[in-house]
Amino acid sequence: MQGISGESPVSPAVAPDRDSGFTAWTPSGVKRKKQRAHNRLVSVIQRLCALCFFLLFFVLLKLKFSNKKQEVPAEYNGEQALQRAKIAEKYGFVDIKYALFYRTRTFLANEYSTLLGTYSDHIAIEENIRKEFFSKIEDAINNHGGSITVYDTIDLQLARKP
Repeated sequence: MQGISGESPVSPAVAPDRDSGFTAWTPSGVKRKKQRAHNRLVSVIQRLCALCFFLLFFVLLKLKFSNKKQEVPAEYNGEQALQRAKIAEKYGFVDIKYALFYRTRTFLANEYSTLLGTYSDHIAIEENIRKEFFSKIEDAINNHGGSITVYDTIDLQLARKP
């Protein structure tokens, strides 16, 4: 539909973009001052959309697991390690051995968020959201005793090519 001047009578403020999710469309005739305000508004909308995405993600996770009885994952054991080690047989390896090592690490809230900050999937989160996310994790840890214990199982598999 066209207006009297040949331009579209409706000019959307934001539109989908493949990189950031939204792109500002500046209506013709908008002065620079209004354009800056418009760009700030679009920036706020982008941040809100990113935050809403993460909030929706956590709400969906809560819904997914809230109606189910909490299942404790099975501890990785020697039988599983043996099965994994035997995969090497298919590729001609012999003298297959495996060993399991266990360690316990206890972190204070800020130490744990520092550890999480080394993981690539956490580094990929936008900085403002990541800081807020880590802050919430630290709050949760501090509200439940101030430390978190991580139990590691390290699987070593050895084999020899004849």
